[in-house]
Amino acid sequence: MRTCCASGLGSGLLTRNRSFPGHGQAQPEQLEIEKLRREVAKLKAERDIPKIIAACCPRHSI
Repeated sequence: MRTCCASGLGSGLLTRNRSFPGHGQAQPEQLEIEKLRREVAKLKAERDIPKIIAACCPRHSI
């Protein structure tokens, strides 16, 4: 039973070390994904501005 506990502790340490391979630093792929998400949010806002203006001011609809 003692070997079971010891092997359980060892495997937990290995799992923890692999969980954060960059030691808190984001991977380049994650940075690119975040950048693209910000760009998509910006483009959606730019797309929706004419809709918002048309809803608020019907005379100025495009």
